[in-house]
Amino acid sequence: MTIEEYFSIELDTDYRNEYYAGKLVELDGDSREHASLTVNLIGQVGQQTRRTDNHTFAGGLRIRCDAQNYLYADLTVVCGKSQIEKIDEMESLLNPGVIFEILSEKTEQRDRGVKWHIYQQIKSLQHYVLISRWDPYVEIYTRKDNGDWLLHIETDPAGSFAIPAIDVTIGMADLYEGVPIELQPTGSLDGPSPEEEISEK
Repeated sequence: MTIEEYFSIELDTDYRNEYYAGKLVELDGDSREHASLTVNLIGQVGQQTRRTDNHTFAGGLRIRCDAQNYLYADLTVVCGKSQIEKIDEMESLLNPGVIFEILSEKTEQRDRGVKWHIYQQIKSLQHYVLISRWDPYVEIYTRKDNGDWLLHIETDPAGSFAIPAIDVTIGMADLYEGVPIELQPTGSLDGPSPEEEISEK
């Protein structure tokens, strides 16, 4: 599939599709846990970035990662002025500074795998945040000056985590407020240690 065919489909449909190097991936609807987390996340990040130079965008804004990959995130924050690409009157963001993804059974492997690999190629990206919808568990990847990524994991229900690039701190209790938690095994629980460096340039 060509880029032109992808944008033609995007223009003619009411649902979102991602484009991976010629492959179209239709995005599923959200669960109630996912929807609740999204509302809480937007509330926390949106409130703290108001009247700043940072701009917060919900999941409906497409991200142009490179010429062959157009993806959607659950929440995106731009540090400074937004850079936008327009094709067929459709907008795609070029310079995300922070990307948030809420994990689900269908998306976790993709969010941790191919999407994370593609996102790392975006020069403006400073943080990548993965949020579990099963239990209080958040991974925050931070780009270092040498291009490596530092991982911090927050699991304390009474704790909090910081996103330095946008001067935002989110309490776990605020993030998971009202979210119906269903404890079950997840790939998150078998992930890296709470804080380590990852070389994936």
